[in-house]
Amino acid sequence: MKWRKTIGEFIRNGLRRGSYDPRRNPFLVFGFFWGLPIPIYTLYFGFPLAGLPREAALLPQLFAAQPWQIYFLLHPVLFAGIFGILGVFYVTKEEQVAELLQQMRDKVRELNLANRDLKQLDRMKDEFLSNITHELRTPLVTIQGYSEMLGSGRLGQLTDKQRKALDVMQRNQQRLVAMIEQLLAYGRLEEHGGQVFESAFSVRKLMRHLRQNFLPAMEKKGIRFEVIAPAEDLQVLGQEDLIEQVFVNLLGNARKFTDPGGQVLFYVDKSEYPERVALVVKDNGCGIPEDELPFIFERFRQGDGSISRQHGGAGLGLAIVKRILDAHRAPIKVESRPGEGTRIAVTLPLAAERRAGPRR
Repeated sequence: MKWRKTIGEFIRNGLRRGSYDPRRNPFLVFGFFWGLPIPIYTLYFGFPLAGLPREAALLPQLFAAQPWQIYFLLHPVLFAGIFGILGVFYVTKEEQVAELLQQMRDKVRELNLANRDLKQLDRMKDEFLSNITHELRTPLVTIQGYSEMLGSGRLGQLTDKQRKALDVMQRNQQRLVAMIEQLLAYGRLEEHGGQVFESAFSVRKLMRHLRQNFLPAMEKKGIRFEVIAPAEDLQVLGQEDLIEQVFVNLLGNARKFTDPGGQVLFYVDKSEYPERVALVVKDNGCGIPEDELPFIFERFRQGDGSISRQHGGAGLGLAIVKRILDAHRAPIKVESRPGEGTRIAVTLPLAAERRAGPRR
């Protein structure tokens, strides 16, 4: 119990010599003078009560008539002892608090140094990724060129077995290209520091363009891809190429994590109209476990290892999405259940509500 601990500390301080040393403990002197008025007042009123004039020479007679006056004479000493103990108690606590504060300052200093080192390592990692991705593109262009020449038959006819091997090589080559492009895109976002240049652009045009780009890949995998564009030509505010990159990544993920025979929907939710509208990508794919949802926007994170091996990817797609939308101050909402699919809604302001221009 706290009161027992407090009483124990009070008794321990009462047994310390320093509690009663007026040279080291000014609280002792303060307590003495604090208790001094008590015997003065009792003596002042005690003389008339005993029928004696107020004279120092008559103190023995006063004490004989009123022996309890001796108790009041001890009050300055009693108060000096109590205040002395409390003073030591106070100083001890102050020292403990000061020690704790110093420890906290040391820990904060250590954390600041560690944070600085982490930032430096993070910057070095980003620079390394940027450099290595640029270096990878050069030999990859050569590989792409020769694989296309092989596929076209310009280097000679291929057997069925060789063509199957070439198809596997080209598919993995495309995955490598996509990963490099994502790394480069993230590097560009970091370099720009989150600056966007907003202007009004057409939602219907954006959705039509994305449908043209993704329909062949969706059909090739056997996925039903449905784009429901708004009847009116809504104009939203943002940097069009970056917002398009957001939905390229979201639709790419929807295709990647939806099995053949599944469905991907791309439509507009006008529940917040006329201030804002939400562009929604919905699929009935494998879904995301609830415990993974808080971390899906972290860099290089893509569920567990089995998902990465099965579907590929560097785990940067949603990190790029979040970085772009944070720069636009545009909210994104993710709803998902394993085995049932995922719904991702990106909310953008209508152009009429805000003025175009650069923003940080």
